[in-house]
Amino acid sequence: MKRVAIFGSTGSIGNKVLEVIRLFPDEFSVVALGVRRNIDKLMEQVNEFKPKYVYVYEMPRYVNKFNGLKFLTGYEGIVEICSSEDVDIVVVAVDGYFGVFPTVEGIKNNKKVLTANK
Repeated sequence: MKRVAIFGSTGSIGNKVLEVIRLFPDEFSVVALGVRRNIDKLMEQVNEFKPKYVYVYEMPRYVNKFNGLKFLTGYEGIVEICSSEDVDIVVVAVDGYFGVFPTVEGIKNNKKVLTANK
């Protein structure tokens, strides 16, 4: 089973990745979901996929909503997810320069990196 971390999970590309994972539940599992701002959609995804890690770039005040999950933020959170032994694939589905950080960390940690950056 391939274990996937998705940065940008609430966007159009992230949602498509999750659709594929739904189609192949015996082949993929979601280990981490990451967003910049869309907390409501993220909560829906967390309830469905039950990831180990939750990453929110700009809103650490929501940490209490993620009881029982490893809540991460900032560059340190990206490093922790991308260096985790629990992650095989890093999906970078974000816009702008932010996509560079998980891409570089995924490569540095010998993960398969899939990018859809605009």
